[in-house]
Amino acid sequence: MKSNVSSLVITSLGLTLFSQVSFANNQSDLPFYAASLSENVSTYCETTQCKTHTLDKNALRQFIKANEYADDVKEALSLSEYEVLVGDAIIDSSTSPTLVMEITTSWRGIPIDDMNVTQAIGLPVTQEKIDNAANLMLEQWVNHIRNAEILDAERIYETVGASDYHQEMTIPSTIGDFSLQQQALYRDPMQGSIARYEHPEYADAVVDITVYPVSPFTYTNTMDDADLLAAELSSEQLQVQALVEQAGINEYSISDVKPLKIEQQDQVLEGYAFEVKLNTGIEPVYTTNYLFKKGDKFVKLSGNFPGMVMLPIVEQSIAKIEVPPESKFMRSMRADG
Repeated sequence: MKSNVSSLVITSLGLTLFSQVSFANNQSDLPFYAASLSENVSTYCETTQCKTHTLDKNALRQFIKANEYADDVKEALSLSEYEVLVGDAIIDSSTSPTLVMEITTSWRGIPIDDMNVTQAIGLPVTQEKIDNAANLMLEQWVNHIRNAEILDAERIYETVGASDYHQEMTIPSTIGDFSLQQQALYRDPMQGSIARYEHPEYADAVVDITVYPVSPFTYTNTMDDADLLAAELSSEQLQVQALVEQAGINEYSISDVKPLKIEQQDQVLEGYAFEVKLNTGIEPVYTTNYLFKKGDKFVKLSGNFPGMVMLPIVEQSIAKIEVPPESKFMRSMRADG
């Protein structure tokens, strides 16, 4: 089972939507930037003839765009807040010219991989030789990124100390007639994990459980749970409305965000919900979203059913969901927030 969420498709609102959020880094504006050289190379160049910063960010981006093996790397870079910083220099430029590249891949400013590559150029040094060497070196980097799975979600979560949703989260394997089919991680630990449940007889019947941390960048630590839930789901309600209007759907209704209580054995779980109804001209299409809070995490349950059908599914599953404890990553985010 692929753990990165780009393989998971959401059929909410009767539309085919990829659940992976696309950030400003897209394939037409790859996050490659020229960077300063390390102290070792800088010190070496103080006593040896060197040419530094021969490649600018535009050249780096063009090299990667032209690389026939880099499509999956380019796609992965567009899916979260990555930066690739490249410092370069031609050392021993008058005697034995060699292009050096120091490549750091980072996520939100946190380094997740470093790779140093060298390639002899030969005399005389020309721009064509520099470009050819750079292409070969970036091809090595692409192969390294792919083979070592540097851009997989698990790498980011492990590096930054985010929650381990595979080992520390409990979700039901079945919910009524629905069975768990996929579980995946968003590449951004702030978005957490999503699980997909499907019905054996109805291919379009889908339930999703999403677990993700409460953001310290959006909410203060003084807000009570009811206000947090109402604000978070109201924000999603506005996003859904914008999505529906962007799709050119005119006949629809979106309910208010309403509080609810689910009583189970010795506990009462308080949450919020809203329902969307699309009038397609054939038969109505529904989606209903329920949101709860457990620990430092939001727990969202979504299904393409009206609320009266979705509610029993929520009642059967919400008490069985156990979320990971607050992670090292989130503690540091909240301390800095």
